[in-house]
Amino acid sequence: MQAAKQQLRQQLSALCCSLSEEQRQTHSRHITKFLIESTLFADAHNIALYWGLESLGEPSTAELLSRILDSGRCAFFPRMRGKTLEFCSISHPSQLVTGPKGVQQPPCGAPVVDLSTLELLIVPGLGFGPGGERLGRGGGYYDRILACSELKAMTLGWAYSFQQIEEIPMSAHDCRVKGVATERGIVLYPPAQ
Repeated sequence: MQAAKQQLRQQLSALCCSLSEEQRQTHSRHITKFLIESTLFADAHNIALYWGLESLGEPSTAELLSRILDSGRCAFFPRMRGKTLEFCSISHPSQLVTGPKGVQQPPCGAPVVDLSTLELLIVPGLGFGPGGERLGRGGGYYDRILACSELKAMTLGWAYSFQQIEEIPMSAHDCRVKGVATERGIVLYPPAQ
């Protein structure tokens, strides 16, 4: 299964990186528009997101962050701490610093929020299956967060439509998201049985 996951990661990563910056920004604006106009956004005050990395071809979250802050909502970003993530409040993108693996994150000393206060969690991924299955980059950081019992937030993948695929190989430790936002709209998944 690990070989199949790795091959899928390579294929999807290559597709993401093949987008021009113009395509990436256009798709990112559409993804953001769908979320901003949804009840998911309207109903959430405490929103956790990540900084989409241009070097990896990830959809940008810059406009989403701007809309969160402009609307008076609270934005939280992950910070790597060993093999786990902790979420910290930020009020401006300039507060982010470059952390491990080139990830933009809050600096050391930024206060950590309890996961139970998050209402919407934007989740990165290379692929998303039809039941909320998620293929990450292989570090397990978000799987550990998604598995936390205190996390009650709506968990929403942030992706391009071509990252929605028919089948994602799932290991016992892999966790699902409750929906995915793409440039074509938002898909919500029924609860896993």
